[in-house]
Amino acid sequence: MPHKNTLRTYFAGGYYHIYNRGVEKRDIFIDKYDYDAFIKILENYLTPKTLSPNQPIRHTPYWRARLEKEEVTLLCYCLMPNHFHFVLKQKGEHGVTKFMRRISNAYVSYFNKKYDRVGGLFQGKFKAANIDNKNYLFHLSRYIHQNPQEVGPLDAYPYSSYQNYLGKRTQEWIKPNEILKPFSTTNPTLSYRYFVEETNPNHEKISHLTLDI
Repeated sequence: MPHKNTLRTYFAGGYYHIYNRGVEKRDIFIDKYDYDAFIKILENYLTPKTLSPNQPIRHTPYWRARLEKEEVTLLCYCLMPNHFHFVLKQKGEHGVTKFMRRISNAYVSYFNKKYDRVGGLFQGKFKAANIDNKNYLFHLSRYIHQNPQEVGPLDAYPYSSYQNYLGKRTQEWIKPNEILKPFSTTNPTLSYRYFVEETNPNHEKISHLTLDI
């Protein structure tokens, strides 16, 4: 029986919460190099113009993530030891599916080779939920950026997009402005920071989550 949050169709312009975890709740990131490899895969997919058509990327661990055009926009993300979260906006007709297939295959190939293992790494097909209104989008971004709160200061956690939202890091392949725009016009990053760090997630608005970490 299909998981209730495994969508089969996605539409152009739609927003989606994508998430998954390791099979049997196992860690999918063992050390900093694993996080870095996954982030590099994201970067290669989301900035295909940086890769020359003649560049011999097939011999790098990230080549499988490459596409010739941008199919999705990544609004925010967080990587945790045994799971990950994305908020994506689909641009192409099959952008979400292509994105997840490419980055998953690339990372599993990297991980299995590094740790001398075979087989699947993730717990089945990624989970997806449609984000059908802007309030839901804002609460979800807060929920995602609050994930590492038991690790230490949120603004110091390097494996999420939160530092991009605070203006502490700039990566062209992460697009925070769509979520930041409705916050304070004078200083949206400070307003968003208060929204994330001084308030609790509205779990009623993210009740689709069934990821028992």
